[in-house]
Amino acid sequence: MLPSSPVPERIALNRVTFGERDVDIQLVEQSGWTAWVENQLNPPVGDDTDLAKYLSTQTIPIQYPAYSEMGVSWPAVDENRPLQYINMSGAALWAKMNTPLMLNNGYEFTRTIIELWAAGYIRNAHSRHQLREVMTGFWLSHFNVAAAKSSQCQIGLFVYDRDIVRPNAFGNFRQMLEGIASSMSMPFYLDNADSIAAHPNENYARELMELQTMGRGGYFGKPPGGADVSAQGFTDDLGDAMKRVTVAEYSRKYW
Repeated sequence: MLPSSPVPERIALNRVTFGERDVDIQLVEQSGWTAWVENQLNPPVGDDTDLAKYLSTQTIPIQYPAYSEMGVSWPAVDENRPLQYINMSGAALWAKMNTPLMLNNGYEFTRTIIELWAAGYIRNAHSRHQLREVMTGFWLSHFNVAAAKSSQCQIGLFVYDRDIVRPNAFGNFRQMLEGIASSMSMPFYLDNADSIAAHPNENYARELMELQTMGRGGYFGKPPGGADVSAQGFTDDLGDAMKRVTVAEYSRKYW
């Protein structure tokens, strides 16, 4: 029979994991809550050994008919395929995307994002380092990228998740911010890839300042002259007299 009220450790586990499992409860009982938290805050680089092995054995069905029109063709496919994209380098992913099969076959291109989603769900369910998975989900939500925006957004998400967000889930905010700004996915998602000096696109700059770092309270619009020069924030006009701090300065001060 279940106790009338759960013990504090079980309540805490449910708040910092994707749902406490028997293995998590056993670990907390063996090591104590403080030691368990310390272990969670110091995860290995990449997936733990058991999780990496489990991911390597997983398959997802893929099925589509043969096609041959306008000089483009491919055979029918009906197989259970391993997760082949999650460990590819950015260069390898880009080369793969530009093959005729990936450029012309929607089933194969969609497969990339299906594998990324599947790996995320598997990590959420099986990783021993649940707190990292929770925080990775938090940061992926905060620095959201819509895969459907473009092929660059979608294919770049593997590197975005694996090499930028996940390693920095407990790390330095500035480093993660700079990694995201120099990624392929975010600049394409928020149109910075289309920004040139003659015709600047302010979409990414606005979201970087207002949504990702300083917040709405740091936005001063485009006020008349004589604004409070001691204020810290950002405006629409690079030429007005208001004092502004760069994102790097802000992140060093507040993170």
